[in-house]
Amino acid sequence: MKKTHKPLKELRLAHHFTQKQVADSLGWVVSTYANYETGFRNLNRKAAKQLSEFYGVSIDYLYGDISPNKEYVLSLIAHLDDEKVKNVIEYIEFISQKEAKV
Repeated sequence: MKKTHKPLKELRLAHHFTQKQVADSLGWVVSTYANYETGFRNLNRKAAKQLSEFYGVSIDYLYGDISPNKEYVLSLIAHLDDEKVKNVIEYIEFISQKEAKV
């Protein structure tokens, strides 16, 4: 059984797109997109890259390998300069150490 790509439908609906609109934007036929969204067809590397760029999410998110909350954090960090990213990492490490002691 092929893995369904639940995030694709969720992303499409969140952006208020139809399958046709997404397919047209990517230069695909509607059935190709629909097959990816339903899991009838597995995403290949090229399609996953196109979709991740289109929706502004990571490929890991499309495959369901990362939660929406973690994806959101990554999207926020992506826009920070290196010094601010370092501060975020230090804070996350602090929280992790505090959790480990509990």
